[in-house]
Amino acid sequence: MMNKIKINKTELKKIHKITALMIVLSILFKLLVIILLKYTSLEFKQIELDLLNLILIGPILEELLFRGLILKVLKRFFNIRNSIILSSVLFAMLHQNFIQMIYTFMLGIVFANIKEKDNILYSIYAHMVYNCMAILIS
Repeated sequence: MMNKIKINKTELKKIHKITALMIVLSILFKLLVIILLKYTSLEFKQIELDLLNLILIGPILEELLFRGLILKVLKRFFNIRNSIILSSVLFAMLHQNFIQMIYTFMLGIVFANIKEKDNILYSIYAHMVYNCMAILIS
């Protein structure tokens, strides 16, 4: 019989706060773009906004959520190996494209190992570099 995973109220509040923060930051970014487009002479193309999201905003938020919070909570219930695998599965599922899920699962394992050996800043940097390289190749 499987043991139930129990997350205390403090950790659940942290998960809610980080999720809310991700949503708020995403909305604020979109509002900033709207304001810049409406009240300045700056012209942004959609591709420039997508690049900013892929190279900067996405990696920071994804690493904070998956390697910062989810991995930390999973380590309380599982050994490090299983915690990394499970957080990587969740990371892959976020991307919602089967082919992309395969390599994002593997990247999740790499980023989690980087975070565990060094710190989350290195996994954020690695994520940014990977996304940048993926853009340059495609």
